[in-house]
Amino acid sequence: MGYLGASDGTSDRRPPYHHLPPMEKDGCAPIDLHHALTQSFGGLRIDLGGLWQRARPIQICGASALCLSPEDLLLHLTLHVSHGHGFQVPIRSLYDIAAVLDRHRDSLNWTQVAALANREGSSRYVYCTLRVVDRLFSPSMPNEELERLTHSEADREVVDLASRYIEAGAPPMPLLYRNLVDGTTWGDRFEVLRRRLCSGN
Repeated sequence: MGYLGASDGTSDRRPPYHHLPPMEKDGCAPIDLHHALTQSFGGLRIDLGGLWQRARPIQICGASALCLSPEDLLLHLTLHVSHGHGFQVPIRSLYDIAAVLDRHRDSLNWTQVAALANREGSSRYVYCTLRVVDRLFSPSMPNEELERLTHSEADREVVDLASRYIEAGAPPMPLLYRNLVDGTTWGDRFEVLRRRLCSGN
């Protein structure tokens, strides 16, 4: 097909990487070959078999293909923003999520979204990202369904930090944010919040 692997300065693409370097061809859009939707750190357990079972048939330029279900697409986009990039993304990445919510507002199965996120260990990332999208764009989302996503009070601090940094043009997120996101126990999160409150930053 004439595509060649681009050099991104990383020759070793074993885990935790979840895709190969982009495949490029003059005059064509690059292609990313993924073996998973996201990296595996942070306790995520993405069921790839379930993704294939829920995939939907589509036509692209007369060719048959499969695409993610709206629920899986939403989960993928939210994880890409928070888990994959720590909210260091252009605001269009958040707008993409708002656009998906608007496109599927009458058919999105929120119960399935919450069940999948909770089961696969991604609920905190999904919750924080959707709350940030809600602050920025105010799409139609059922609050009671969002609250079914497993989260903690500390995650509300993540939402506040991420929202303010994205609105400021997505400068590098502080180490404090990463520590808060990666905290796995109440003790970890309390210590992060205590340092934030005491520092006044």
